[in-house]
Amino acid sequence: MANEVLFQYTHVEAGLVENVVLRQTADTETYPSGWKYTLHLGTLEDLTLLRYDNAHEDTKGHELITD
Repeated sequence: MANEVLFQYTHVEAGLVENVVLRQTADTETYPSGWKYTLHLGTLEDLTLLRYDNAHEDTKGHELITD
């Protein structure tokens, strides 16, 4: 079941894009929780307003990115 998408959601409204992806992973060295996820909120013009993920869970933990 490694990296199989279990949940994916995209919603576009009022010029904003919300995208959520959740995967269960067998790579517990990189993802100690056993889950890989992303949440992205941005604009249709490719501006990221908020991103939250665990891409570096093994070193940084769960990370909030606002750039």
